[in-house]
Amino acid sequence: MVKAIYDQFGRDNHIPCFAHTINLVVENSISNSEEFKQLLYKVREVVKYFKRSTLSSDELRKLQINEGKKEGNVHKLILDVKTRWNSTFYMIDRFLVLSKFVSDVLLKKPLDPEMLTARELQQLRETIKLLRPFEKVTLEISGEKYVVISKIMPLLNCVTIEIESIQPNLDIGIELKRNIIAELKKRFGKIEFLYMIPIATILDPRFKNLHFRDPVACQKAIAEVKKLAKNSVQDTSSTECSSMDEEQKTDNFD
Repeated sequence: MVKAIYDQFGRDNHIPCFAHTINLVVENSISNSEEFKQLLYKVREVVKYFKRSTLSSDELRKLQINEGKKEGNVHKLILDVKTRWNSTFYMIDRFLVLSKFVSDVLLKKPLDPEMLTARELQQLRETIKLLRPFEKVTLEISGEKYVVISKIMPLLNCVTIEIESIQPNLDIGIELKRNIIAELKKRFGKIEFLYMIPIATILDPRFKNLHFRDPVACQKAIAEVKKLAKNSVQDTSSTECSSMDEEQKTDNFD
């Protein structure tokens, strides 16, 4: 597919799937953290147990109802899917919400999967802070009724600023943050020097040049916009005379 686009439209007109690349950033950041992978394994084992055991699932539901939840608002644990990183985020998020009830159920069943320790739950809370911005970006970039290309640079800039501002205290969070920043630089480090994405961002009146980090890239994009505008004016002036009579005939306002 990439080669076909290069051959037909040129290398400058190839725009990789942003959502897929974000997915790779998070997946690789997680896979490069051995401690985090072990933690996720423990969470999955607990979730799988509740998925298999109808009795334990019923106990989990009853504990929530006893706490005042209505039947329709009772939560279930979520098992992640390998092909979608955000399913891992949803699994962790739901596990943390239900951790108190899950612990109460597992305490009565000593032979069942081991519940996470208080320290491990704190590690999960730190990691989910680092993953939450990417979940928001994935939802924002998945729009079908609005153009998203001009949002790519602003979203990346906001995510980078947010990740850099988070200060984890535990080793697992520190390692995950380091991996995420490295992956973002690896996959999006030169995005400001691409052809179409910076131009689209500048032409969007909401963003213009606000989210450029490199002034050289910003000036290059502005120069390209001016060049395109100049070419457009020249093309318009050459066809103006021939279309003038047609314009005078119509009274409809467009």
